[in-house]
Parts: sequence; structure tokens; C-alpha cells
Amino acid sequence: MSIVLPLTGRSSRRHNLIDNNGRRLARSVLTFIFFKPLVEAMKTFFRTVLFGSLIAVCANSYALSESEAEDMADLTAVFVFLKNDCGYQNLSNGQIRRALVFFAQQNQWDLSNYDTFDMKALGEDSYRDLSGIGIPVAKKCKALARDSLSLLAYVK
Repeated sequence: MSIVLPLTGRSSRRHNLIDNNGRRLARSVLTFIFFKPLVEAMKTFFRTVLFGSLIAVCANSYALSESEAEDMADLTAVFVFLKNDCGYQNLSNGQIRRALVFFAQQNQWDLSNYDTFDMKALGEDSYRDLSGIGIPVAKKCKALARDSLSLLAYVK
């Protein structure tokens, strides 16, 4: 609430305190007197800071980052490896696609710029890296299946 002092042109120690609605305020009430331009400046500043904060919060929901795209490519490579090298030929591309979208949604990733990345090249690199790991294929398949096939159960 801002309080406006009447401008009478004479200096007097005794002021009638009047609120914005023209009502006279009692002298026993603790009142703060702010000039209207100062109040408006504070409102403008507060609104600007609030709006800037909202923009900053909204800006945190960026589209897919490079590291997130690499994570998507790594997971794709895991499913492709399971399908091609571990005997899980019954994994359909649709199942894999749904699992990837589910994974991205669970991580609250925005896939709107998914096509801007060369996902094929990233996936091939990930597949090569996965294939090059120096442990027996059977052990690798068992570990990958244990850790990633459960994701497919969520999307059925």
C-alpha cells in the first residue's frame, strides 16, 4: 500500500496522512510513506527480475544436447548389438525405437532437434566401440541383456 502526502505548498510538521483511496489514516498506525514514482520503479524492477528468472528457468529445457545424443546412440548400439550378435533377432526396430523414446522421456530430454545430429554415424561409432571391448561375446551379451532388456518391458 502506498501512501500519498498532500502537497499543500507550506511546510508544516503536522501532515494529514491519506491513503490512495482518499481515506484519512489514524496517527497511531505505523505507516511507511513511499513516493509513487519510487513504488512504480520497484514494481518495474521486481517484474523484470521475475520475468528474467522465468526465462532462465524455461531456458534450462534445451533441446537434445550432444552428450545426450551420444547416450541415445550408445543405447541404440546396445540394442543393435543384442539383435545382431547375441541372438535377439526378435527385437523389432519399432520396439527399439519405442524404448529409446521412453528412455529419453524418462530423462526429460527434448527430442525436437534429434534430426540435427548424425545419429547413424554416432550409432556406428558406439557399435564399433562396443564390439571392440575385449571380453568374450557371451559374457558381454549377458551383461548387456541384463542391464538393457528390462527397458523394453516398460514400453510394451
